[in-house]
Formats: sequence, C-alpha cells, structure tokens
Amino acid sequence: MALRSDQPQHLTEPRITSQPLLVQDGPVLNMRGAQVGLGPLSPELMPLYQQWLNDFELLSLLDRRFRPLTADWIRTWYDRQSRASGDSLVFTIWDMASRTAIGNAALQNIDSRSRTAEFGIFIAESSYRGKGRGTEATRMMLDFAFDTLTLENIMLRVYDHNTQAIAVYERVGFKVIGRRRGANRRHGRPSDVILMDITRNDYCVDD
Repeated sequence: MALRSDQPQHLTEPRITSQPLLVQDGPVLNMRGAQVGLGPLSPELMPLYQQWLNDFELLSLLDRRFRPLTADWIRTWYDRQSRASGDSLVFTIWDMASRTAIGNAALQNIDSRSRTAEFGIFIAESSYRGKGRGTEATRMMLDFAFDTLTLENIMLRVYDHNTQAIAVYERVGFKVIGRRRGANRRHGRPSDVILMDITRNDYCVDD
C-alpha cells in the first residue's frame, strides 16, 4: 500500500562500507572449459603443491629431479613463479565439477623474438586422469599460446614410458621431432626422452 504524503516516512541512510562486497564463488579462473579451468597459482594451495612435487611416483612421469622439497623450497618456487616474469607462465588446473585443484600446466622458456615456448603439464590427482581433463587442459593452453601470445612453435619433452601422455599430445596435434636415447633412467635402466612439437599451422589445420 502506498504511503500518503502526510504520513511520516522513516527512511534509512544507506550504509557506507570501506570494503567492497565481493562474493567468491569458486576458484579464480583465467580460462574455462567443459571439464577443467585454468587459474593462477594460489598461496592457499602451497601445501598441495608441496604434496604434488614430493610425490616420487608422479615425478617418475615428469622431467624433474627426485628430491624431498621443504616448505621453504616450495615458498621460494611459488614466489618466483607467481611473479610471472614473462618467460614462464604457470597455471593451476581445476576440475570444474568438484572445484578441486588437480594439477599444473605451464609455458616455459617463452621467447617473444622467436615466438617459441616449452609446454609442461601434469594431472597430480590420479582419480582425475584418463578422463579427458588433460586433453582439454592441453588444448586450452595451446589456444592461449597461439591465439593470445601469438607464438608459432611449442615444444615438449616426455619420457617414452609415459604412453598415456604421449597419446594426449598426439591427439591434439603434437608430432615427434626427435628422441634423446638413454637420457632418463627408470628402475635402474636407461630410457629415452621423446621431443615433440606443434606449430600454429599444425594446430589450426588439426583444429
């Protein structure tokens, strides 16, 4: 019912707050896909990053050294990577359905003159592997590399025993360009490091 003009109207002054009213609904994401999103590194996730990078079973699939990493080491690594110096960009991979951080993806050794970079990715949480999330994250990173950063060539290194990763890379268009024989050791025996790359033209044609 409308108030008559002769009735007193008790109006409340609007509250002024110094803090913006922000609603945080899930992780901060730079890119979104159907299954995964890519967002910046987060200080809240440093204990999780430390857990991932101390998982020797996971490291056996990656081009990283086997050594125990302390919280101080992780903090130094985080401070270096989070500054985004320009030649290295590291993203956290999030599962969109559960809003769970499941791995990292990176473009490293970015060279703006030659328009090249090196790609790396891992899905740390084993229950999220083999279900298309790594493939989608790789495609999102290539979209970013070629469309936003206007790079021309992306290279990666992968161990020959990591057949699941090789299948993902071939699926999105990477091609084998070389093999460094005996450059890795697995269970005390030498194994090969496979070099793969993809160009902007390759990716556009395959896409």
